Amino acid sequence: MNLQAAIRFVSFSAAFAATALLWAYTACAQDAAQPYKIVVNSAPPYRIIESSAGKTIYAGIYIDIIKEAASRAQMPIKFVEVPFARALKLMEIGRADIMLGPNRTPEREAYMTYLMAELPEETKAFYILPNAPDITTYDDLLDRWVFVLNAAKYFDPFDTDKRIQKYFFNDYRTALKALKGRANAAVIAPELLGDYLLRLNRLVRKKASFMAPGKISYITVSRKSALQDKRQTLENALMAMAEDGSFDRIIAQYVDRPAIR
Repeated sequence: MNLQAAIRFVSFSAAFAATALLWAYTACAQDAAQPYKIVVNSAPPYRIIESSAGKTIYAGIYIDIIKEAASRAQMPIKFVEVPFARALKLMEIGRADIMLGPNRTPEREAYMTYLMAELPEETKAFYILPNAPDITTYDDLLDRWVFVLNAAKYFDPFDTDKRIQKYFFNDYRTALKALKGRANAAVIAPELLGDYLLRLNRLVRKKASFMAPGKISYITVSRKSALQDKRQTLENALMAMAEDGSFDRIIAQYVDRPAIR
């Protein structure tokens, strides 16, 4: 290689290296500017969403947990409010990165990765009017309309029992209010969530004697999300929080408290 050719080669190599560095820098800048999207529905005290003066505040047990985990993992995040069923669909098609609190089912595992950190189990309670006949056994549900959250899973065999008449709602607050004047209806909801909403909205309802054991909830990552490449970092942060008592600390802040502090 003559001197001129060598100079041209070095110049080209330097230009190529500079361009590659620019591309890498641009990609990193774009990645940093694009926070991971967390889809949430209102389900206090797990997911609390309050809007005032054009600003939306996101808080609650699950939201505070993911905020702290993302901070430890140095991951940018943003919250997007959508109905529960819509959140599942966005996770399935890869338009969202993270979902907070879904139960594990084979159908959902096809499009979401369930992180190892387990969120607390929550007993499922049935809420009825004070003057309504009590629900003491599972078979008593056959004589009621049961208000359920659209796309939610509760327990077996309830989820697939076609003998039970079900009416679907997009949020639990609306379902609990819809009980008014309906002694033949009940709302199924996680117990802590139902109790919280009754206090917050000053609704006079009672819990039926029959309850169902809860299932473990999880934080999930869409299988189509770019976060899959960094999932272990987030998982490590969550596991550390579970071990150092951060989960218990966050949960304790919301027990018996009816609003964002």
